[in-house]
Amino acid sequence: MTSNEKLTVMFLVLLTLALVASSDTIKGLLTESVTLPNQGVVGAVEDGMELHADGRWIKDSLGRTVYLRGVNKGGYNNYQTGRWQAEGEMSYGGQLEFRESAVHFQMNHLRNVWGINCMRWTLCCEWWVNDLNNYRYNIRRAVEIAQEYGIYIILAPWRVTDAIGYVRDPFIDWTPQQLVDFWLSVMSELGHCPNIIIDPFNEPLSDTTTWQNFMQQLINAIRGAGYEHIILYQWGYGAGPNRRLVDWFDQYPITDPSENLVISTHTYGNAEGYAWTNQDDYTSLKAQLETAQYKDVGDVLNMPLLIGETGGRDGEQQFFSNLLQIFNEWGIGYIPWILFPGGGYPLIENELYFPPPTWRGQTLIDAISAGSP
Repeated sequence: MTSNEKLTVMFLVLLTLALVASSDTIKGLLTESVTLPNQGVVGAVEDGMELHADGRWIKDSLGRTVYLRGVNKGGYNNYQTGRWQAEGEMSYGGQLEFRESAVHFQMNHLRNVWGINCMRWTLCCEWWVNDLNNYRYNIRRAVEIAQEYGIYIILAPWRVTDAIGYVRDPFIDWTPQQLVDFWLSVMSELGHCPNIIIDPFNEPLSDTTTWQNFMQQLINAIRGAGYEHIILYQWGYGAGPNRRLVDWFDQYPITDPSENLVISTHTYGNAEGYAWTNQDDYTSLKAQLETAQYKDVGDVLNMPLLIGETGGRDGEQQFFSNLLQIFNEWGIGYIPWILFPGGGYPLIENELYFPPPTWRGQTLIDAISAGSP
């Protein structure tokens, strides 16, 4: 072999090695998360985000069990902008305009510092129907940004009309068909987003049979339109010692042809009117949760359970810590109330974003970090 031929062979070998290395690098960029300025973790984190119920568990399309843990954000029931504050900004800064940079800032912090993978947004139905001040876009774009961070969004109507105040029976102002039509409109706009979860209405206190019939009507309509997203089923305020989840479902059952139904309830302490006995004692609280059939949703119904709201008033620190520990042990998801410095259950200290966590917020952070076995 001549010297020129040797040089040619060496060149080809080096070129091949370079291409292999470049291929690995490119492949890595495509499959690993990357960090972009002011945007946090984006990229492949959204792969496989479609959720489905698999017995007592919620799993993604890659077969991984997903424990939904996050925060309630009330911005979209009070402001068409969603009230997303930018870094170093007070709450009024997010009231007048929707800014993607502020959404990125908050989601980056919540995902990468707090460790959440889920947010629950309360909505005003009439604002959506009338698209007041670009309400639909302001929700849709934030949902799409959440997908970049691997964050699931639970959408939960808080009120159906623009009237100030909170009415827990949506059928005082709307018919069941109007609420079904609202959800079909939402899905026509957001059905392409794999990270949304349908919470039909916050703490519905309609007649129980009326709500059962509406839920079946809604499920049939959503599935008939081709959407397979998870739908939550809850009636009333929450479960407790005198209201058992499996007994309630057995009395008011509904069926989902897609089998993507998740039972949901809200859980607070005695300061909110619950009747826990010795609620600060871990063993006692766990036994009462078993009596209320929290664990039986998985063991008996073979369905997932999600705690859509939870929290503790001042003086209920031990109760709240024990509660989240028990939910972790049972593999139950939880979304505490609320990402705001007021409202009785604040997760943050003040409105200068991003604020330090209150004891509630820190309890949540610690529980998420501890995880489920």
